[in-house]
Amino acid sequence: MKKICKIIAVLSTVALLACSFTGCIVNTNPAVRVNETDLTRDEYGYYVYIQMSQSIQEAGVNVNDSEAIKTYLEGETDGKKNIDIVREKAAEEGAKLLVQYNKAVEMGIELTEEDKTQLAADIDSMKQQSGGEQAYVSQLASLGTTPEAFESLYEKNKLVTKLGEKLIEDGTMAVSDQEVEDYIRENYIKAAHILFMTQDQQTGESFDEAVIQQKRQQAEDTLARINNGEDFMALMNELSEDTGLATYPDGYEFTKGQMVPQFEEAAFALEENSVSDIVETSYGYHIIKRLPFEITPEKIEEYKADAKTACESEKLEALTEEWTQAAEIKTFKSVMKDFGLN
Repeated sequence: MKKICKIIAVLSTVALLACSFTGCIVNTNPAVRVNETDLTRDEYGYYVYIQMSQSIQEAGVNVNDSEAIKTYLEGETDGKKNIDIVREKAAEEGAKLLVQYNKAVEMGIELTEEDKTQLAADIDSMKQQSGGEQAYVSQLASLGTTPEAFESLYEKNKLVTKLGEKLIEDGTMAVSDQEVEDYIRENYIKAAHILFMTQDQQTGESFDEAVIQQKRQQAEDTLARINNGEDFMALMNELSEDTGLATYPDGYEFTKGQMVPQFEEAAFALEENSVSDIVETSYGYHIIKRLPFEITPEKIEEYKADAKTACESEKLEALTEEWTQAAEIKTFKSVMKDFGLN
């Protein structure tokens, strides 16, 4: 149910990695087929872009460095090329959409005239935000897709959203107050960090290697001071280059999926009051301290809406896995290989 938000958001930030696609030729050949429903080549191209974005972020590659992106995608993980992993994950996500879409159709869920009017308004708004019709087309091309394919995906996602709403309404995906509270207790933590930036805060461009090495040395020196007994929070206030420090002087409260992957993984791995080694992300070098986090009734009230949505999403994922097991899924690797490196 989060796919529509992702589709809208990506139009506003076309990263350099889009240049990694081969030329985009409009065609409707299937890349993935679920039962009798196809994900076309141009629809699949969008999923490749999304998976490539996520893969690069998880690997800590600077999205403003096209050479670093190309090197990463040509590299291997566990004996498999990263670009092939991206293609396969894109096919899996596309198949998941079709499985959910087919279930919505099977249940007789349809778009109302009001839905269709809203979809048209959303597309018009995206065109305006892109800078007009031609800019909209150009941005979609850089994302590996076309207006026809993108708008088809957008419509399918709307139907999947209505599927989720229907399953909540009929009790299939009902979430109790206790489930919400348990989710918050199990999945929310608090952490503070000291950040030494390795990129320009305004442009996102990486500093030169000499500056990056200097930042690394600062991080190492600071970690040594912490390990020698100096106060973490005092050092954070003195040294951290995090632009959010003024807004969150006591640390961040968050759950999974809200921080960059390397930061999230390190923070969740810590015991309360323990400090990490140096953690590198695309922003720079972090030293993280996991802080005690009391889940009070006030905190439950603050986070319950997001936690309820997360619980519903988990239930939809479990149902989708069941439907997927019963579906006939075919991938067309010759089409999938259209999306690679120049």
